Amino acid sequence: MSGRSIVFALAASIAVVLVGALANEASVVVVGLLSSLAAGILLAIKTDDTTQPMGQILFADES
Repeated sequence: MSGRSIVFALAASIAVVLVGALANEASVVVVGLLSSLAAGILLAIKTDDTTQPMGQILFADES
């Protein structure tokens, strides 16, 4: 997964949590939180290299 797709997946997961909270649906909130956790773990693995700024690592053009 590229850095951009991880960030977009995290943003979508947070949106799912907010929609579930507004709709008072606990199952939607749980699914959103679990997908946010997965995206966060992928993000931590992707940005393991601390010699470069995080923005440069995540949004670098990957071919």
